[in-house]
Amino acid sequence: MDIEGLGESRVQLFVEQGFINDIGDIYSMDFERLRKLEGFGDLSVNNLRAAIEASKSRPLSALLVGLNIRHVRGVAAEALAAAFGDLDRIMNSSAEQLAAVNGIGPTTARSVYEYFADEHHRAIVEKLRAAGLDFTAPESSSTLLEQTLSGKSVVITGTLAGFSREEAEAAVKAHGGKATGSVSKSTLAVVLGESPGANKVNKAEQLGIPMIDEAAFTRLLETGTLG
Repeated sequence: MDIEGLGESRVQLFVEQGFINDIGDIYSMDFERLRKLEGFGDLSVNNLRAAIEASKSRPLSALLVGLNIRHVRGVAAEALAAAFGDLDRIMNSSAEQLAAVNGIGPTTARSVYEYFADEHHRAIVEKLRAAGLDFTAPESSSTLLEQTLSGKSVVITGTLAGFSREEAEAAVKAHGGKATGSVSKSTLAVVLGESPGANKVNKAEQLGIPMIDEAAFTRLLETGTLG
């Protein structure tokens, strides 16, 4: 949720001090009690309060990522936000309805469905609702699925940690690209997961096609470049 001043060390401190137990508690922190902690003067507390307040209107895709749903990162979060436009609609959708979204594969769909089927997670969402977070915050033009790979071909081989094969290919297509099964001169890049296919690696080496890891693949989806 891009809350300035709420980094890992502060989160750990707030948990240890009993200020928060889950992410929903961030929005009901006792700032007067916080002022009694060493290192938290008026300026520091007021800045943190303002940053937390500002985060309530972040785009829906940011909220989905912030909920820490397995497999829901930038691409998947943007696809879900664009397709449903409302957190409640996502929460109440079936796994089949979620999987029907362009860019969402069955693994991610099942993960989202199971996350919101958990009563503890729903309780967190209700804390966020009570705090006034915008569950229908519009996507800015920069967070919608831009056609960064328009007309470009990408080959994926091996097992990726953050994507199933279907999800990785769907992500390429959702950004306007083509997810092909063979390497050719027109291939932009070959994404190498664990245990990649030897034939595809050899072909990429012969043709001089760039081979990239999963982190670079994520950047490629976002920017359309290999840099």
